Amino acid sequence: MAEAVLHAWIASGRQIAEVWSGEPERLGKALGHPHIVFRDIGALRSPLPDAPATADTLFTLFTLRIVPPRLIERFGRRGVNFHPALLPFYKGAVPRLAMLKEEAAGRHGGVTAHVIESGLDEGPIIAQAAVRLGPTETGPAWEDRLALAAARLMVVDVVAFLDGRGRAVPQDPEAGFYRRRIPGEFLIDSQKSVAEAEKILWTGRRTVFVCRPDGGFSGRSHTFVNRFGRRLGPPTGKAAVWTPFRAELDLADGRVSLLRPSPGDKIMAAFRRRRRIRRARSIGRAAQL
Repeated sequence: MAEAVLHAWIASGRQIAEVWSGEPERLGKALGHPHIVFRDIGALRSPLPDAPATADTLFTLFTLRIVPPRLIERFGRRGVNFHPALLPFYKGAVPRLAMLKEEAAGRHGGVTAHVIESGLDEGPIIAQAAVRLGPTETGPAWEDRLALAAARLMVVDVVAFLDGRGRAVPQDPEAGFYRRRIPGEFLIDSQKSVAEAEKILWTGRRTVFVCRPDGGFSGRSHTFVNRFGRRLGPPTGKAAVWTPFRAELDLADGRVSLLRPSPGDKIMAAFRRRRRIRRARSIGRAAQL
């Protein structure tokens, strides 16, 4: 999602000094601007180092890293975070998965741009775009719309705010809520129901399914699945089985077949990424008019 925002920003005629990312090489190739410095955020010491002296604005795009106080102080109102939910609801690290699990994406799905402050996701709101999940929409399609909404917020609303043509509205401290992540809630294990597994896999993301060959579950051995295949029947008590293409196992209330990532999935993901980038660039160019 962050990639679409970066493409829109560049297409709108603006510059980037540095990008700190978990995928610096891929982003560097995708953006194709040799003057931009790309750094692996996982290799940076904690707390994060100082930003480059040439930077006058800090954007954090759907990141789990905490911005250190010195960077908040340095950039002030020019430090902006993009959060994939309609704040003040679903503050925290897992808004999209939590909304899907709790069937709240039709009410609180969207993107919020807000000023970065010391409180997590609590800064004044610059702009929001509702991107509510449709009744028949797939997870990847919804995430595409979230990415493009964020790109539009960046080059229109956030730019206006940074130029002094907009204002940020403080959040009501009594409204909304912080959604904490419960350890293991988005992993598929023998305690999950079939319905829970379907919700976890609905996004089409690569999801960890942890299993021992004897049918038990352990953090020492795992495989990846990314789609729900079908319910095979009630629990059988038999050991879990996996092949290069699927995993078959007992859940709490049924035996299921789960599909593993395939070369076709990678091709489709690359196609969606290219299409999302083209649209983001169009949004950026339109902002120049």
